[in-house]
Amino acid sequence: MIPTFLRPWLLLLVGLVACAAPRPMPLAFQLDQVSDRHRPAFDALLGALDRRDHREAQAVLDGLLARLESEAASSDETLALEVGWQLDAARRFQNILGGRQRVESLTLDLAVEDRDGALRLILSIKSQHPAPLELRPGSAVFEREGLFMGPDGKLNVMGSTSVLRGEQRWELPPLGRLEVDLGPYSPPSLGGALAERDGFALRLGSGSVLEDGVTYPAERWPVPRGMRVNLASFLPSGALGPEPLLALLDNPEASMPARIERTVRIRPADYAATLAALGPKIDGATPEIFERYAPLLAWLCMHRPQPQGLDAWREHLRSVPEPRQLEPR
Repeated sequence: MIPTFLRPWLLLLVGLVACAAPRPMPLAFQLDQVSDRHRPAFDALLGALDRRDHREAQAVLDGLLARLESEAASSDETLALEVGWQLDAARRFQNILGGRQRVESLTLDLAVEDRDGALRLILSIKSQHPAPLELRPGSAVFEREGLFMGPDGKLNVMGSTSVLRGEQRWELPPLGRLEVDLGPYSPPSLGGALAERDGFALRLGSGSVLEDGVTYPAERWPVPRGMRVNLASFLPSGALGPEPLLALLDNPEASMPARIERTVRIRPADYAATLAALGPKIDGATPEIFERYAPLLAWLCMHRPQPQGLDAWREHLRSVPEPRQLEPR
């Protein structure tokens, strides 16, 4: 049974969808007005939608629609009139569920790629849906966060947000893939920093998905994220694994700039493995030694919010599972 305090949000969603749909009247759905024989099914449907258990929601909805359509076709006019608005409500829930299922069939990725000698920001969209889809997000907001690492280990963060201009409409073939060029990518000025880790994300607002002339509401689009590491021009550009940094850390005479240089050149796919290897060193570190590790940990850790202080880092690193090798983005 869905908690009572959560139901108004689902009812609001149904109302908003109804207002946007090409219907003469908005849907006014109230669970307490549903006939007693159908109320358990509607209640189960609301619960499954709230949990985003779409398989259960579809099963409940299929049975509910079958019963309502049978009663709506009854020669008993009183019965047909009674279930008419309930059938309309069930069909609109079906539309909501159809939108969710189509959105969840999508995989979105974001990356910086070299196209004809120029860096471009490329959005890749893959569909696991067996029919053509047209995606119409309500808005497209590009978020960017730059983490700058100085030679002394000092970190600075800069962020920006921008809205992509124009209406976004993307057509996907069945089980197909689409690339969208979002524009040129300009690495930030590093100033005195040794490196900058540029993280970005594309957030899409609620909109719609079209299939074969039918419009489905679309919300909770996947959020594609990407990352690029920009190094100072005088640093070697070759990527490193964790080993050179770990070997350097065993040398008490190694300088902070040398530690930083090894850290920022580590492949992003190896960040988790490097953190796992640093765990035992942090467990046995004094507060003074921890200060040498702190900027390295902050660069390698993608978790938000990051741990603060030696004890918090110890606890966090103990909870990190042994990582598998990851593919670079």
